[in-house]
Parts: sequence; C-alpha cells; structure tokens
Amino acid sequence: LVEVIRCEATSPNSIATGYRFALQLGKVPVVCNDCPGFVVNRILGIYMGEAVKLAIEGCALPSVDAALLDFGMPMGPFRLMDEVGLD
Repeated sequence: LVEVIRCEATSPNSIATGYRFALQLGKVPVVCNDCPGFVVNRILGIYMGEAVKLAIEGCALPSVDAALLDFGMPMGPFRLMDEVGLD
C-alpha cells in the first residue's frame, strides 16, 4: 500500500505520477487528502484493538496472526506489535 497524499498545492499530474509509480512498484496506491494519520494510521488503532479483543476472548495470538496472513495482510497484528515495540 502506498498513500498518495493530495494537498491544496498538489497538481492532478503529480497525483497521477505518484499513482502510476506506486503501480510500477507493485503496490496498491490510495489517494487521500492531507490530514492527520492519512489512511493507514487512522485504521491501525482499530485493527490492533480488534486483535486485542480476540486475544481477550481466548484466541491464541499465533492463530490471530495466521488468520490475518491468510486474509492477505503482510504480517499479523501481534507480530506487528512486536516489531514496532511494545516496551
């Protein structure tokens, strides 16, 4: 995923160039406006919170990670938490 950020001064040509470049890299481009958190960070907290709810309900952490890998995520939420550091 690549967030192509549009602000007031961004030309349509610049957006199109960024979009095409992301496609050439094999990424999924998402055009969004300039705002706090853009797209990924705005949904990341919800994603992580739901993973924690599953753990509280008794789901094994490796099972949650495996399910999200099967869904197509590059890594599971608990591995992501471990990688970014919980300490």
